[in-house]
Amino acid sequence: MGGVLKKILLALLVVIIGLMPVALVMTQEQPGLNIEISGINPTELPTVNTTVVVLDNLSQPVTGLTEENFQIVGELQDIAQIISVTSLSDENLPISVVLAIDVSSSMSDTPINRAREAARTFVETIGPDDPVAIVTFSNTAQVIQEFTSDKDVLLQVIDGIQAGGETQLYAGALLAAQTAGDAPTPRRAVILLSDGAQYSTSQPASPRDAGLTEAIARGVPFYTVALGFGTDRTYLTEIAEGTNAIFRESPRAEELPTIYGELASRLRTQYEIVIDADIPADGTVYGLELQVTTDAGSSTNRADLRAPVPVPIVRIGEIASPLEVVTTVETTIIADDGVQQAEFLLDDTIMQDVTVTQAEEVYSFTVNPLTLTPGIHTLTVNAVDENGDVGTASSDFEVSALPSVVTLEPDIPGDALTEPLTINVNVSGQTLATEISYSVDGEQAVTVDGDGITLDPRTLAPGPHRLAISVTNEGGVTNTSEYNFIAAEIPPTFVVRGLEDGQVVDETTEVLVDILTSQSPEIELSFVLNGTAVEDQGRGPGALILQPMDLPPGRNTLAVSASNGLGQSAEQDITFEVPALAPEVSISGLNAGDTLEDNATIVIEGDSQTPITTVTYQVDDTILTTPEDDPLTLTLDIMEIGPGPHILTVEVANSGGQSSTANVAFMVAEGPSLTATALAPTATPTETLTPTITNTPSPTFTPTVDFTATAVQEAALLQATRDIESTADAVIAQETSAAEALVATGEAVSTLDSRATSNASSQGTRDAQATERVASTATAAVLNTATSEAQNVDQATATAAARVEA
Repeated sequence: MGGVLKKILLALLVVIIGLMPVALVMTQEQPGLNIEISGINPTELPTVNTTVVVLDNLSQPVTGLTEENFQIVGELQDIAQIISVTSLSDENLPISVVLAIDVSSSMSDTPINRAREAARTFVETIGPDDPVAIVTFSNTAQVIQEFTSDKDVLLQVIDGIQAGGETQLYAGALLAAQTAGDAPTPRRAVILLSDGAQYSTSQPASPRDAGLTEAIARGVPFYTVALGFGTDRTYLTEIAEGTNAIFRESPRAEELPTIYGELASRLRTQYEIVIDADIPADGTVYGLELQVTTDAGSSTNRADLRAPVPVPIVRIGEIASPLEVVTTVETTIIADDGVQQAEFLLDDTIMQDVTVTQAEEVYSFTVNPLTLTPGIHTLTVNAVDENGDVGTASSDFEVSALPSVVTLEPDIPGDALTEPLTINVNVSGQTLATEISYSVDGEQAVTVDGDGITLDPRTLAPGPHRLAISVTNEGGVTNTSEYNFIAAEIPPTFVVRGLEDGQVVDETTEVLVDILTSQSPEIELSFVLNGTAVEDQGRGPGALILQPMDLPPGRNTLAVSASNGLGQSAEQDITFEVPALAPEVSISGLNAGDTLEDNATIVIEGDSQTPITTVTYQVDDTILTTPEDDPLTLTLDIMEIGPGPHILTVEVANSGGQSSTANVAFMVAEGPSLTATALAPTATPTETLTPTITNTPSPTFTPTVDFTATAVQEAALLQATRDIESTADAVIAQETSAAEALVATGEAVSTLDSRATSNASSQGTRDAQATERVASTATAAVLNTATSEAQNVDQATATAAARVEA
C-alpha cells in the first residue's frame, strides 16, 4: 500500500508542477489596471486638458500615479506629448459640475423627491471648492442656479425644485453643455438625469444632436442617468459615449443618491493629463490613445479628440470644371460658437437669388451655368459665428459656352392642329441670341421675327410634321430644338373677288377666285350659276364673266367650289341681284347720214334679257308695217318717204317690261322738180340754230326743234294763222318760200342732232361719228339754199354746225 500511495502522490506532484507555468501565465494575462478617459477639453489648443480615471482589478481608483505612468500611443504619438499629470484629489484641484435635472410632470412625487435627494448627496460629497450649477428642463430649459461653491445656496435651490410640464430633453442637454462650457475651471462635467424622452408632439426647441455637438466642441463630458424604463436610453447613451463619459441606469428612484455619490467620488479621483498636440484648429477628429503602466500591469484606452474651431471653417464641395449643367454645391461650415451668418458670393457679387438649404452644418445651393458667362468664375463663402469671428473659403471653376434654352409659348398641343397656331419663341441662357430661325419638315429655314412662328395646318399635308428651331448665341454656340405636331385634314380656303352677297349686277362683271390655303397644290375650281355648271370661258381657272343680259332679272346664285388633290373641297354661295334691263337694238344696212337714192333694205337685230314681245318701226311720224321674218328686215321706199332729211326709229320691247329705241338719221335724194332756187330762203335767221339730240328709250319718238330767227318767226306766225284755217299739212304744202325751206332744213338739223346724241349714248363712238356726218350733211343743205347776199343766214348756219360738232 505504501508503495502505491507514493506513486500516486508522485504523479500528482508531477501534474501540479506541470500546471504551475500555465497558472502563472494566466495570472499575468489578467488585467490589473483599467484606464478610462472621462473628458477631453481641446478649447485651448494646442493645449488639451484630459481627465482619466485609473481603476484596479477591483474597480477601485488607483492613486499616486505620475507622468511616468502615462504615455501617448497610436495616431497622435508622434505629434502630441504629455506635459503634466495631476491628481485632482491629491492637489485638491476644483472641478465644475452642472446638474441637469428633468422636472417634467412624469417626475412628480417620488421621482422628484429622490432626484432632490440625489442632488443633495452629490453637493455634500463634492469638494468644498468645486463650483456647481443647476439646470432644469420641462416645457423649457433654464439655469436656476449659476456656478457657485456655496453649498447652502445649492441645497436651498435643490429643495425648491418642483415638477410639471412636458419634457424638452434636447433643449435641456444643449443648455447644460453651454453652461458647462462657460465654467470657471478647465475641468468641467455634466450629470444629466431624465425619466422620459423628448415630447414628440411638440416642436423641438433644439435639434436632437445640438447638445452632443456643443459638448464635444467645449470638451464637456456628459454623465447621464436614466430613471425608470421610459427614458430615451439611446439618446442618453449617445451623448455619454460621445463625450467619453458613462451612462448609468437607475430602475428605482431609491438608487439615485448612491449613483450620484459614486459619480462625485469618481470625479474627485480623476487625473488631469495636460497634452500638447500639434494639430490645426479645423474640427478634425483624431484618435487619442493613452496607456497607463504600473507594477500591476498596463491598460490602454482610446477616445476621440476633436480639434476646436474657434474661427468658422468653410469647406466648399467640389465643382465640376468646366461646368455645363446645373450643379448642387455642398459647403460645410464648422463653427464651435454657432453660425450666425453665411454669405455666398459669385465673382464678388452676393448671390441674392440663390436658395440655400441647411442640414446641420452643411449648406447646399445650386450653380446654374446658364446664368453665367463662359469663362472662369470664383465662388466665395463667408461664415460669421456668434462671436463675430469670420471664416472664408473660395473655389474657382470654369463655365463652358453653352447653347441657349428655348421654350415655346404656348406649347405645341398633342392633338391635331385644326387652326393656325402662333407660337412665341422665348430664348434664355448665358448670352443673348444673335439669330433665331425655324423650318418645318426640313424646308428652307425662315428667320423668326417679332410675330413669332405660325403653324398653319391648312398649308400642310395632313399627318405628322416636325418643327425645328435653331438658335445661335453670342457665345458662338448653335443648337436646334425639335418639336412634333400633327396637321388635321382641312379643306382649301379661297376668296371671291368682284362679286359679293347682295350686289346688283347691271353691267359686265368679272369674278376672280384666289386660293388662300390648300394642303395640296393641285386645285380645281368650278362655277355653278343658278344650278347650272358654267362651261369654261377660256379665261383660265378662277375667272368668270357675268353678263347681266344673259341672266334673268331678280335673284341669282353663283356657287364656287374648290377641290384639291387630296379630295378635300370647299364651296361658297354668293347671291346677287340682276335688274330688268332694256333690250339692245342694232340696225345694219343704214348708217346715220346716208343719202338714199334708191330703196334700201335694212336688218334689225335685238339682244334682250327676256323674250322680245314687240318691235315698232317708223320714219319720222309715220309708223310702218312690222315685218315678221327673222332676222327682221325692212325695206325703205324712197318714193313713199319723199326727198329730204328723215329719221328712222325702231322701238323694241321685252317681256320684262323694258324697251329700247334706236334712231338713224338719213337723207332721201331730191327728184328733178326740186331745185336749189325753189329752196332759197326768204328770211334771215338772227340767232344760232341749237339742235338737241336725245336717246331715251320711250314708247313713241317725238323730234324736238329749237331755234330762233326772224324769218322763222314770220313763218311760224304765218303757220299759226293757217292752222286756224286749215290743217298743218296744208300750210306746209303751200309754203314754198326760202324761209319755210330753211325751217324744214333747221328742223331736220335739230332732229339729226337729237338722234345722233341718242345713238352716241347707246352705240358709242361709231354713232357719234355718224352724228357728225349727219350734221355736216344738214349744214351743207342749209348752205345750198342760202343766197350770196344772205350773209346772216350763212353765219347762223356755221354757228349751228360748230355746235353740232361739239
